[in-house]
Amino acid sequence: MIDFTNAIEEFNNYKGSEKKKTLIYNNKKYLVKFPDPVREKNKNISYINNAFSEYIGSNVFKIVGFKTQNTVLGKYNYNGKEKIVCACEDFTDNNNILYEFENLVLSTNPDKKIETELNDIMEVIEESKMIDTESTKQKFWDMFVIDSLIGNTDRHNGKWGFLLNKNTGKVEFSPIYACGSALNPMIEMMKLKKLMKQN
Repeated sequence: MIDFTNAIEEFNNYKGSEKKKTLIYNNKKYLVKFPDPVREKNKNISYINNAFSEYIGSNVFKIVGFKTQNTVLGKYNYNGKEKIVCACEDFTDNNNILYEFENLVLSTNPDKKIETELNDIMEVIEESKMIDTESTKQKFWDMFVIDSLIGNTDRHNGKWGFLLNKNTGKVEFSPIYACGSALNPMIEMMKLKKLMKQN
């Protein structure tokens, strides 16, 4: 298991609520996700296993043929405690820029407020002149199905998007990222057992 403790740290500019660092290891840039403690009082649930969720979720997408961020399980020593982390290799660089879907929403139809309903998402995909409509729809539905199967409960419009190559102008569906909510991490054990009995 890779030890990221002595990796070069940069200012973190990644969004999201989970604890994270931006680290350079072997000349590659990684978003490194840390386990989160229990978040809700009187509930025995948290994102404490989010490193495993991220790693497993990303690799399921990779197995079924999606372009996916490369993920590595590792460790990081912090204040004398060893933390299991998931290092997510940054697939952007000076030439390849990530535009999340929520940014595309802001640039589509200035006369209408776009919400997060499925109809709104399809409308943005249909109206945008910057993306391949049919390819995007297919990838979106494939992503939707896989997320459903792996219990990834937090795929909002800021957690998928498009990769723009500044040199060629090519826009494509970005590699899959942000799978830290896979495997239903915020569902209590009793509810999980009940769900499994129903199936």
